[in-house]
Amino acid sequence: MLHGLARNAQRSRIGVRRAGVRCYPRRVPSRPRRSLPVRPARNPRAKLLWIRLTRRLSELALDCYPHRSEWQHQFLWSKAGSIAGGTDEIRREILARRLLALPRT
Repeated sequence: MLHGLARNAQRSRIGVRRAGVRCYPRRVPSRPRRSLPVRPARNPRAKLLWIRLTRRLSELALDCYPHRSEWQHQFLWSKAGSIAGGTDEIRREILARRLLALPRT
């Protein structure tokens, strides 16, 4: 019973985060005249949100369906995706430098 309650609470948190990502602007604010979609590589905040969401969703799916190979595969790729474009720490540092005009460390 407690496992079911914990799983429902985790699903609710993920649903809220997913809605937040959907509300995030789909265009890069610094380029208002172009109609380019947000690319996580060009927008560190979008990448940070997307990687966290996919990681949490795949963890939840793996908890619910531990023997399904497609969720195991998704879980492993969510880990690789967070490394491919730079770790969360690197993305946060890029955001801090851009938003707060901080010097490089």
